[in-house]
Amino acid sequence: MSPIRSWAAVHSATTAATTLALIAVLSLLLGPASISRIGAFSFPVPIAALLLLPMFGGWASAIACRNNVGIPLPDPPVVKAMRACWSSAWVLAAIAATSVGLATSADLTSAAVVRNVLIYHAIALATLSLGYPDLLWLPCIVYSISCMLFGYPPHEPRYYWWAIVMDSQASTGQLVAAGILAAAATALITVRRPAGPGAWAVRRARRAR
Repeated sequence: MSPIRSWAAVHSATTAATTLALIAVLSLLLGPASISRIGAFSFPVPIAALLLLPMFGGWASAIACRNNVGIPLPDPPVVKAMRACWSSAWVLAAIAATSVGLATSADLTSAAVVRNVLIYHAIALATLSLGYPDLLWLPCIVYSISCMLFGYPPHEPRYYWWAIVMDSQASTGQLVAAGILAAAATALITVRRPAGPGAWAVRRARRAR
């Protein structure tokens, strides 16, 4: 078995690949779609559906970095470097998957999709690095809902700086900031070996003793 296949076998690569394939299909189908309101909440500017898919793309790219072995293993420099390369490769795959529908979306730029994938990847990867592999989805969803409901001034067609994932345009500064966040999360997972599934429950059980 090759080193890449061996690495993939102890990580959630199959789950991540399946999720990204589904995201690519949804991206193609939802390319022209937008959301103007959720229940009683209306948005100052309709949100392109492709701005929300990166949340799942960032989550999937972080899932691929989750170690399924669940036992302490040696962690030499070559393994740390492999984690960094593995994370970078999956975030590129997430960007590719979420960008499929850009061909049918007239109002959304590719830079906005890249920015959002990098931000959500950073959030999910940091969650994994901190030892919560089963909760990668939670911070991403909480952040997205907060942006959608509270990320804009009343009656103004703009979003606050912290809710930039809702903006269909991305500046160079936003891309650089998102890249720095993703690089910082990658550095964290490089030096801090991620826990496997069930680690959160194990810690709670130990504390309860």
